[in-house]
Amino acid sequence: MTQSCRKVVAVSVGGTVLAAAVTVCAVWVPPLIVLHGPLKAVAEYRIKPGAAVDSLGGSRRAVSLVRRYLSLPDVVAPRKGAAVTLLGRCGPSAVPLIVKALADDDPEVRIGAAWAAGRLGPCGRNVAVALAEAAFNFADTGRAASVAKDSLILLGPHAAPAVPRLIKALDEDMLARLTALKLIKKMGPVAKAAIPRLLAAARKPDSETRQEAVAALIRTGPQSVPGLVGMGAEVVPDLIAALGGPWPAPETSIPALVGIGPDSVPDLIKALARQDLAVQAGAVRALGAIGAAARTAVPALERIAASGDYRLRGLAAQALQRIRGR
Repeated sequence: MTQSCRKVVAVSVGGTVLAAAVTVCAVWVPPLIVLHGPLKAVAEYRIKPGAAVDSLGGSRRAVSLVRRYLSLPDVVAPRKGAAVTLLGRCGPSAVPLIVKALADDDPEVRIGAAWAAGRLGPCGRNVAVALAEAAFNFADTGRAASVAKDSLILLGPHAAPAVPRLIKALDEDMLARLTALKLIKKMGPVAKAAIPRLLAAARKPDSETRQEAVAALIRTGPQSVPGLVGMGAEVVPDLIAALGGPWPAPETSIPALVGIGPDSVPDLIKALARQDLAVQAGAVRALGAIGAAARTAVPALERIAASGDYRLRGLAAQALQRIRGR
């Protein structure tokens, strides 16, 4: 209960009912009346939080109203979770309130805060650390931890301040380690500072940890190529699978496969027969870059150059020229 609400009780006990009513109206009525319509509409998915903020007169007024609304008793302010989602469209002025809400006792408020944090854009940098802590709150029985993970990914490059927390989690228990690896994988180049620790994780005996660590290395971009090359033939299947993945996976996988050299050629030849055009194209490019050491791929490349998919014929012809040294 807020200080103003405590005054209401004290005055009421003293018997001054009129003063109590005036205090209640001054503290409760403005946010309740003004927010009722927009919050109801947001909770029922009839309008988006951004439209609700506009209807309230802009971000500064919305933040002020939400702050007051959150201080009210739940019985008179039942839509606190929806109220917090408005903060995601309020910019820098909402950051302190979002950080506070991420640690609120109410699970709906935590969920709303985690959702809002992912919509802050550049100023999301200022909530990234708190958001990472929420993502690793495995004791949270609600959806807040899951929403926090999604929001970290949604922040993209603005989630960079959270990377040290993810690196720290790589040395924690299995659940924390796998959570961190999956987040780093989805964050991609933003998490490139984690590469040394990812290389260590990729050498752990646990197969799931190793698989996720290698996948994360591939997604962090070309900076991880030397480490992947150092792992040798054991990562070739992962690298080939990533040829058909989103950026920057192919840009990482091709130079890594070339760096591994002859040991990657047998798997690359098999990849030429896959039904995935992106994987085939990546394999052709890698074989061409390997050069003379990939001469065993010549028959397969000749078939593609002669009668393969028209989008691959030119690439295959170029690869053959490079392998033959022309």
